[in-house]
Amino acid sequence: MFIDSAAVPKQVQTNVGDKFEVGTAFLPTPGTENNKNIGVIIDGASLWILNTRSDKYQKAAWEVIKYSVSPQEQAYWNQHTGYFPVNKDTYNLPEEKAFLESHRQFKVAIDQLRSLL
Repeated sequence: MFIDSAAVPKQVQTNVGDKFEVGTAFLPTPGTENNKNIGVIIDGASLWILNTRSDKYQKAAWEVIKYSVSPQEQAYWNQHTGYFPVNKDTYNLPEEKAFLESHRQFKVAIDQLRSLL
């Protein structure tokens, strides 16, 4: 047993092959405090557009960000890395639903985060 990023199950499963299925579970949390849920956080990279660059650069960067967070790209990102889709519409895509159904270890982290909302 070990605790690591939600992105790790895919790597571990690839390394162990068919020897066994990699399982995942909610991280233990202290529960609630003052009627507020206490739980997991999302960590990782961010996308930024600097306002010190030219308008042309900023507009091009915005196009890259819009593309990167589109439901289709977020589904690809989730399925190939394990990182959370940041676009809620991703979860409505048939291919994402099928992926999460057949790769439940990725859905566990998503479910835990959503349980805190």
